[in-house]
Amino acid sequence: MNNANEAHGRRWHPRPGNECGHYCPSMISSPWFLLLVGAIGASTMMIGVWLVSIRISNASYVDVAWAFGIAGTAVAYALLAEGSTLHRVAVAGLGTIWGVRLGTYLLARLAGKEEDGRYQEEVSVFVPLPPRRKADA
Repeated sequence: MNNANEAHGRRWHPRPGNECGHYCPSMISSPWFLLLVGAIGASTMMIGVWLVSIRISNASYVDVAWAFGIAGTAVAYALLAEGSTLHRVAVAGLGTIWGVRLGTYLLARLAGKEEDGRYQEEVSVFVPLPPRRKADA
């Protein structure tokens, strides 16, 4: 066995983007595990945004968070995935540009306005509210 990584069953295989010359624990080689990491990150973020939307009574901002989440996921995938540095930078750059552009546009469009009609309709269908009592005269 040539090094400690081989002793643990991990072998270094020369791949583009693995310039360190040895096993890189920060890289994720399994696309399924990489997708799982992205799904957990996106789910955690969207649960947080959902909790905020309940507090402010406006679910329109989930679209903004989703767009910025795409940008964040592109950066995370570029940092964690194996492959050519050039390709990883391109993925991070293009995903970030697209996500930030869309998120900024949506944020500007939604700022200071009431909840989008789509979300008002969904809330009325899926979240039955208790009937309001008439105010005593």
